[in-house]
Amino acid sequence: MPGRAQGPDTPVVAVAVGIVAPGVSSPDDLWEVLQQGEPQLGEPVRFDIGPIFDTDPEALDRTCGRVGGFIRSFRPHPVLAAEREQGRWNEAESETLWLRHSLLQALDHVTVTGSQRVGCYVAALPGGFLSAEDAVLVSVAGQLADRRASAAGEQAGHERRLRELLAGRYRHAPADSQWVRPDVVLRRAVEGLLPPAIDWLTVSTACASSLNAIDIGLHRLRAGDCDVAFCGSVYGLGRFMAVGAAKFKGSPCPVICGRSTRRRTALFSPRPRLWLCSSGWKRRGQTVTASSA
Repeated sequence: MPGRAQGPDTPVVAVAVGIVAPGVSSPDDLWEVLQQGEPQLGEPVRFDIGPIFDTDPEALDRTCGRVGGFIRSFRPHPVLAAEREQGRWNEAESETLWLRHSLLQALDHVTVTGSQRVGCYVAALPGGFLSAEDAVLVSVAGQLADRRASAAGEQAGHERRLRELLAGRYRHAPADSQWVRPDVVLRRAVEGLLPPAIDWLTVSTACASSLNAIDIGLHRLRAGDCDVAFCGSVYGLGRFMAVGAAKFKGSPCPVICGRSTRRRTALFSPRPRLWLCSSGWKRRGQTVTASSA
């Protein structure tokens, strides 16, 4: 019954999934890549790896690996593609777009009724947003303007020109700096797709974040706090983690092809993904309708 607590052994069913990963824009793409067994490694396209690359693995603030599990191509969900054509989204908002795309994929095969209580629990680490990195880099314009200005009246002009210059190079900086916050990314990604009054939480517990997000969803369902739970994660490999991963001295990374790489430096793979879980389900034709047990 809705709102009724269930036992810890109550089955919870994953009824839908959405995903974006290196070389993958859908669950079908994932299985195809896994069957082919071809590595999906490559150089990043969202930022220039050159300035932070050094062949010396001990070089300070440098990575000795040019390739990694970067998302190099992305085929958006038709609804998201239409929204982009209408100018709703800035192309630079990669992490928000990946998460919204994954949610739209999950909703393709699921009907969530208005009477159902929805939970949304997403792992979102601030260090996994290239938009946050670029926002910080562009924000130094004000500090630089202070140093260059010989008179108070010149500061605004210097700051404007510096921001334009930096924004051209660091193009993922958002128009509003608040958009890089994980909770805001989640809110904007689900806007118009899920009811406004939902139980939601962003999780940041390092490498265990994705598992914790799923675990929270399971507990909420079994406690009777929600009838349907969207659980997932969003993480985009940027400069910060490219350097950080290199300092691990290349521990093997399975990436997306299911086999280990022998490169000296293996960079981690960003994998925005979303699962839809329910404490019960029933099938109607080709659509899975989530319902409480």
